[in-house]
Formats: sequence, structure tokens, C-alpha cells
Amino acid sequence: MYLVDTNLILEVLLRQTKSEEVKRFLQRASSGQLFLTEFSLYSLGVLLIRRNMHGIFLRAVEDLLFTGGVTLLRLAPADLADVARRSQQFGLDFDDAYQYVTAECDCRQTQSGHRELRC
Repeated sequence: MYLVDTNLILEVLLRQTKSEEVKRFLQRASSGQLFLTEFSLYSLGVLLIRRNMHGIFLRAVEDLLFTGGVTLLRLAPADLADVARRSQQFGLDFDDAYQYVTAECDCRQTQSGHRELRC
């Protein structure tokens, strides 16, 4: 399981210095191995739309979630207490603590084929 951070996606979308390296990593990962938090997805939206890059955001959503096989993960409201604890424990910003707690959770496939987090 690879939990993809917002900065990796931005590296590619904004054609930054390590974009080719990130592309290779994403292409090497097999389908079902890449995960993105809902928080990261919304962060991408905020950052790209603020730059008036609406089309790039919509294309990223399509490429990542609909054709790219990236699984979207969301913490339950009850898990936000863990986010605050990890932030305080390790001196993390909210976004890093959210990623940390998500990575600690167990991602399981339900009988209906959906994936859910159990923290």
C-alpha cells in the first residue's frame, strides 16, 4: 500500500523538477496499491483552483480515481481525535497528522467491493 501525498501529485501536475521520477513511481505501482486521502484530494482542489487551474484539477480527478485505480480513503469523524493526538505527540501539522493516522488504519475490502478504513 502506498499512501500518495498531495505534494507528489502536485509535482507532476505543475511539472516540477522531480515530476518524471514521480510519474515512474506511479506507473510502477500496480493497480490497487495506490491510495489517496480525501483530505489530499480536497487540498489539490483548493490549490489548483486557486491558481485558476480548474481543468487540470478535473483531469487529475479523472486520471487518479476513475481511470488510474487510485483508491480514495476517508477518516471517520471519530478518528479526528487521533489526528489531534498525533499532531501533538509528533509536532505535526494537521495535514501530516491526518496522513499519519490514515496510514495507521487498516484498509479492508467489504463484501460489496468497496474499501473502508478501520482505525
